[in-house]
Amino acid sequence: MVRHKNRYLVCFVRADEVEDRAARDDRAGANLQASSHLPSDVRASLTGQKRKNLSAGEIISRTDKLSATDNHTTKRAGRRLTFSDRDLHSALRSVIETNLGDWGWCLLVPILAIKYFDQETGLVILRTPREYYGLLWVACSLLDRLRLPSTGRWISVQIRVVHVGGTVRSCLRRTVQAFRRELPFFLDEHALKEHTIRIERALVDLTSAEHG
Repeated sequence: MVRHKNRYLVCFVRADEVEDRAARDDRAGANLQASSHLPSDVRASLTGQKRKNLSAGEIISRTDKLSATDNHTTKRAGRRLTFSDRDLHSALRSVIETNLGDWGWCLLVPILAIKYFDQETGLVILRTPREYYGLLWVACSLLDRLRLPSTGRWISVQIRVVHVGGTVRSCLRRTVQAFRRELPFFLDEHALKEHTIRIERALVDLTSAEHG
């Protein structure tokens, strides 16, 4: 029986764009300036300085001026990942160093590799030492944001591990199953077939490389 030295984590990655502190402060200042032009009763009801029986409809109708400047703190960046596999690898190494120290760094980082990365679907396959794949799983759970080197903006990241396998071939089967289960929520049938074929080909190439 062949003893495999590595394990492969099949993950789905979702990312949102996070508003930085400077932009949040600017937005708060704009909201404060806009609220100064509102009627005193509405402004007091919003700040809690004065209680008045205003219906929800009245408050909404009188605060239309705020709608142009009031944005959500977290903005959807779209389903396509805006960072590269190198950015993800660097973020994972940083999380490992911060939370697991030199011990975790020495155990995981020399073997840690991203074997597959698809920006369109968020599908990622990570290679990790067999004995310590649980530590990488923990690091994936702890990674909640990532900074883009090109723009300096922060990206809120969620990594969900869907399978742990000993070979790329086993990951191939599980990945296609998970892929077909996840993608119908946001892809049409034609796109689903295209992405499935592309992933199957890529993982077959990875399998050949592993045995080559």
